[in-house]
Amino acid sequence: MEASFRSVAGLTQRLYSLTLRILTLGAVMGVALAGAAEAQTKKSDGMLVEVDVPAEEYISPTSRIFARVVTNPPAAVLAPVDAVMVMKDFKIGETVQQGELIAAQNDGNLRLKLELHRLNLELIDQRRNQLEDQIRQEGAILELLEKQVTLLTGRTERLAQLMSNQVIKRDQLEAVEIQLITAQRQYAESRGRITKLRADLKLEEIRRRQTEAERDEVRKDAAATEIRAPVTGQLIELPASRQQFMREGDVLARILSGDDFELEADIPVGFLAFLRKRDQITGIDAEGQPVTARFRVELPEENQKTATRPARFEIISPLTPALMAKGARLQLDIPKGDGRPALTVPVDAIISDQGGAIVFLVSDGLARQRMVQLGSTVGDRVEIIRGLAAGETVIIKGNENLRDGAKVKVVNTE
Repeated sequence: MEASFRSVAGLTQRLYSLTLRILTLGAVMGVALAGAAEAQTKKSDGMLVEVDVPAEEYISPTSRIFARVVTNPPAAVLAPVDAVMVMKDFKIGETVQQGELIAAQNDGNLRLKLELHRLNLELIDQRRNQLEDQIRQEGAILELLEKQVTLLTGRTERLAQLMSNQVIKRDQLEAVEIQLITAQRQYAESRGRITKLRADLKLEEIRRRQTEAERDEVRKDAAATEIRAPVTGQLIELPASRQQFMREGDVLARILSGDDFELEADIPVGFLAFLRKRDQITGIDAEGQPVTARFRVELPEENQKTATRPARFEIISPLTPALMAKGARLQLDIPKGDGRPALTVPVDAIISDQGGAIVFLVSDGLARQRMVQLGSTVGDRVEIIRGLAAGETVIIKGNENLRDGAKVKVVNTE
């Protein structure tokens, strides 16, 4: 019985192994058939290629000249007032963002000044109120004196008439005249006091405006207790101590921003005329990354030994890491002649062939080989002196293993 069971188990195991081999063989054949079908499809559709059209442009002969990175004066962060400044926890070389808090000032002295100005304004207002009251009182007295003078003047005139008619004696007239003179003197003195009081009031108003201006200046200083970065950049200078007394105008920090970087190169004098005509020039940094710059100015110096002048260039392409250091080296393509029309293609279109150069064109879905004569290289393009015409389509990708007459399929046609 046990032998019968072992026989059945062995048979089952052999059937299971045979089934696995059949399934594995089917999978392999399926993959092979799929690969063959894909290869057949690719063969029938042609090799996938990318193309471009020769461009007509003006090019200038250039000379590659070494340049260096220079920096303009960095942004200075100044102490706004005489005060104890407390710097935040920054280190030389760290980057700060525009508007970021970098220092704060102790504003205790400013608060004291504001309190003194407040008290001075209260005293000035009290003096003004007193002067205005005195002016009103003196004005009332002046009105009474004016009425008294008017009455005495009329009485004097009547008594003078009576005395001329010998109705009264002169002593009576003289007594009234003395009263009139006294009233006129008191009237004049009252007017003088009012004039003096008004002048004092005007002076207090001037003092108030002056005190308000001083108070507003202190308020402005108090509002500037938080000193923030004026630009985004790298900290290149910090004070010796994190907390110290500083005078107004002392430098708290210096920040070098990306806009402070420029390029400088010693340009042969004979090239300057052509450089002035160019809007932009190109080059590469120390890591081979492309650089685009704009000629800004030539400096009024000339090296008699090399017949060169230093020129400054504004960096208009993104600032690469290799350029973010004073003195960093790079190369610029400086024009050394006038521009001329030329037909150019991407460098990727050119294939070396036994000392010459060939390109592949697309014609009716086929790759056609053609010999060309090369001229100057302009960035990532090369001049074609002979062998191509404007409007023809050249292959720039997928041309490495092409043969003349091979079937191709363009994948970047717009």
